[in-house]
Amino acid sequence: RVAAMDLQLPALQLKIREEDASVSARREKFMDNWSVQKPVEGHLNPAEVLQSLSMFGGQLVKLAEDSARVNGAKEALNMDFLSDDRIVFIETEIADLKEAWAAVLPVHEKLHALRAVPMKDLVALKIRKQLEDISGEVRTL
Repeated sequence: RVAAMDLQLPALQLKIREEDASVSARREKFMDNWSVQKPVEGHLNPAEVLQSLSMFGGQLVKLAEDSARVNGAKEALNMDFLSDDRIVFIETEIADLKEAWAAVLPVHEKLHALRAVPMKDLVALKIRKQLEDISGEVRTL
């Protein structure tokens, strides 16, 4: 029985190496996409950004699970492996960006609502009060 397992070990190790190469390629592609599409510009719509960040977060969770699975298999087969801390760094970065954009979202929605008011319905004092309130909210961020 041990001899049969020893015969299958090289094929299993090869399969794990192939899976590791696949996960590494997906990780590099994700890193490239993240560096290009990271939502840090001020002209973006906060609601769309939060949706995009959720999408990136979901992809990152799947990638982290796959990496952990491959590393666990490598460890079980006594193969060398390196953990990639970039995933943890980007996970933290996504969480921080979600927090920042979630804080900006209410202010953006209030400004958008003010922008939608027709000119004939504007009351200068009311608009000024609303803008001062929004300005106060921005200062507390």
